Amino acid sequence: MTSTLHPSAPAARASWIRPALVFLLIASGAIHLVMTPPHLAESTLMGIGFIVAAIAQLGLAGLIALRPARVLYLGVALASVTLVSLYCVNVAVGLPFAGSRAISEVETVEPEAGHLDDAADGHGGEAEGHADANEQEAEADSHGDFGIRIGSGEPVDPIGGANLAIELASIALAVPLLKRGRSQAP
Repeated sequence: MTSTLHPSAPAARASWIRPALVFLLIASGAIHLVMTPPHLAESTLMGIGFIVAAIAQLGLAGLIALRPARVLYLGVALASVTLVSLYCVNVAVGLPFAGSRAISEVETVEPEAGHLDDAADGHGGEAEGHADANEQEAEADSHGDFGIRIGSGEPVDPIGGANLAIELASIALAVPLLKRGRSQAP
């Protein structure tokens, strides 16, 4: 009796994977759509990237729901790995095209004639005040103080962390579907 149940067990386990993948893609696409306006305000290129990510994820979800194919699972894996990588770089050091002044703009402050002695002594005169103001502006441009700051880039907030988890789960579900499709090929 166990031998008759065994062949159907992998099929029963796999039957939930595709609907779960579709759900995760819809969730991540929706998050990207909702988060487009604040990122568009930060940087036009980031906003466009969020729109492209949302369209890709929602499109892949629709195609997988209607007509699953190995190439679509490969697309999910590649898109998700790309988005996870971009997010990790943005958290660690920031993206060069993001609105964060910490990355995209370096301001040099020349010491004024009266402050040459202060600059030579290492006190920096007014330059220290300008650097602190620039750091505060850079934080305000991104997500502010909200979230956990891991690196010098964007802090990890609950929405970003949830979307990262969703995209990692999408990879985890797409890869077995990709492998399963290969094993069933003639």
